[in-house]
Amino acid sequence: MEKFASRLKIAIEKCDISAAELSRRTGIAKGTISNYLTGRYKAAQDNLYSLSKALNVSESWLAGYDEDRSISNQIIIKFNSLTEEHRKTIIDLINLYAGKDEECQEKED
Repeated sequence: MEKFASRLKIAIEKCDISAAELSRRTGIAKGTISNYLTGRYKAAQDNLYSLSKALNVSESWLAGYDEDRSISNQIIIKFNSLTEEHRKTIIDLINLYAGKDEECQEKED
């Protein structure tokens, strides 16, 4: 739990917001966030998702797991920060290009 509390503090400082502002952004009670920051409790999965989205960090990093900052992880973090409309556009583009690659592979075989 210490790692979670520590990383939550780091992410809050990086975003330069207060715990009250984080509560407003996530809908998580101020008291609950206070308990997270003191290490009393670790966030459940749904709150972990809300916190990571509001703080623009990955859930696994916030939960205390070590992870590399590979390009795929950076893409996931950026993707999660997009609006739903922009996410759909990105998925459509990926499907478009992935479909073209599949077509090219089929013709080559």
